[in-house]
Amino acid sequence: IRGPKTGRMLFFLVLATIMVIPGMVQFPVASLPLDRDIHIVLSGTEGDNGWYISDVTVGFDCDGEILHIYYQINNGTWFVWTGSILKISTNGRNQIGYYGVDKNGMVYGPYYEWVNIDKDIPQVIGRKHVGLNEAAFAAIGNDTTSGMNRVEFYLSYGISDPSTWTLLKTDTTPLYCVILNPIPQENNVTIIIMGYDNAGNSVYLDDPFDFGDLNNIKGIALNPILSTNGTV
Repeated sequence: IRGPKTGRMLFFLVLATIMVIPGMVQFPVASLPLDRDIHIVLSGTEGDNGWYISDVTVGFDCDGEILHIYYQINNGTWFVWTGSILKISTNGRNQIGYYGVDKNGMVYGPYYEWVNIDKDIPQVIGRKHVGLNEAAFAAIGNDTTSGMNRVEFYLSYGISDPSTWTLLKTDTTPLYCVILNPIPQENNVTIIIMGYDNAGNSVYLDDPFDFGDLNNIKGIALNPILSTNGTV
């Protein structure tokens, strides 16, 4: 009998027995052999940069040798997965932990998956200043979940048809701004200010260029770009 080798085998068997107790799980630093297939299955509306812009349903898939799957959400209590679909609806970065136990009591995992959710549009405030020969448009953007990504400025002669919009500038650095020089002389000229967060949610502010109230800019929420679902 080889003492050191036997000792290591007994060590892993004891760990496998301890780790199947929900709520009292202590995982070793070293991973156990990964020869069982256990997969997390996520479903939701995908945005940009690895973010979801909707609630996300969570399920698991495994091979026939795995008898039980345990899961936890955001470092909470471990539960036995009963086969029902889980729903994650909290904005922000959500961590799902899971592991499997086979018919011999061997534990596989734990594994961890981040589920990033941002269902809210960014908050954007627009301002304009009109001089003799030029007009400046600026925007302040904020998104506390995924963060602001960029602001785009468009020139339009009719906001109902985005295909007619002309991109003036894409700005990724606050304070977001664009300067028009010379000032357009046509009637019904509209400046479109669109703000995007890192998840792909967006909002646009449209300001008819009437040289009127300098703060008269209304906001229409878009998620994604062309479905009105609120106001700012």
